[in-house]
Amino acid sequence: MNNFKVKYFSASHLMQLKNQEFQEAFDEILRTFDKEEITVEYVAEALEDAKTENNNLVLLRNMTKKHHLTKTIREQNNQRYSYLTVITDTVKTAFKQPSKEKRAAAKVLNEWLEPYRKSLSRPLLGVQTTLAKEISDEVDKVARVFDAVETLELISVLDSIKMITVDIKSNITTRSKELMAERREALLVKRRGYAKMMVFLKSIEMVLNLNGENKEIYLCYAKEINERLDYYKSALISSSTRFKNAAEKEESNSDKSYNTDGDIITTNATSQSNGAMISRPYNLTSFVDEGMDTDMQTKEKTNTDSATTNALNGSEIKNGNGVFTNKAYGASAADDNTEALNGANRFDKESNNNE
Repeated sequence: MNNFKVKYFSASHLMQLKNQEFQEAFDEILRTFDKEEITVEYVAEALEDAKTENNNLVLLRNMTKKHHLTKTIREQNNQRYSYLTVITDTVKTAFKQPSKEKRAAAKVLNEWLEPYRKSLSRPLLGVQTTLAKEISDEVDKVARVFDAVETLELISVLDSIKMITVDIKSNITTRSKELMAERREALLVKRRGYAKMMVFLKSIEMVLNLNGENKEIYLCYAKEINERLDYYKSALISSSTRFKNAAEKEESNSDKSYNTDGDIITTNATSQSNGAMISRPYNLTSFVDEGMDTDMQTKEKTNTDSATTNALNGSEIKNGNGVFTNKAYGASAADDNTEALNGANRFDKESNNNE
């Protein structure tokens, strides 16, 4: 007897979806069976397990909310910036003072602050966290700077900057740890949901491979499921292509510049990044600053889920789900790993016994 089994679903790309997209795809597949009467016992059992797991996937949707410390960190960052402006404003005012000592102190601090002008132009979380330590160290080590700060009565302002920076760093650390814990929990929830879904899809495949009286009905189910799987696979490919094209365009632009004669001059990313660091001192952590209004979890999670699950699955994005062919479709190892999925091996054994 021919034991060859047709593979009707390729679903490993589900784990590469963003958290919210995964929950949406999971829910859409299950809605295919709303108001449907499932008479095959093991399919009905797998469907109920998947529905139960679907309720737990709400966690993935809730993770789009901003972290509770984000607002606090933003407020602290703005407060620290106001302290920094006290220093620059005091120096400007001191130039107009009748006191010769204060004018001299203002000149010293004005020259000292010159390399930091751009970094003091607006509230910058990462830059000014680094800058606060740099300024504090220089005041402690350079006598003329310390004397000038003392003359203009700015010691208490510097102390306030140091204290609020300690609080900011503590809150950032706490937020990072909590976000990492949330991401780990979300990944576990996602993997459990994926396992339940694969068991459910395997149960449908088993009905189809048995060639029983229910085959026509289950072919319709398989067609509807594959339409949803293909939709999310196409969206994933489109997103990957878009990011790839953007990266190639950026690389192309960074590799070429033009001299005054119109000749192309080839550069490299290293020289450009070095130039950026020279022109913008203390801006090595500027990537953190852009994350104040858009929370770090919403900024990172969009890519973290795909990158992490790609590594777990070792899968690639492939086109071509379908049901009306007599050969197995190209599915990744993640689709075939039924031993790792709850109950999937049981369905395969029952199938072999019935054949």
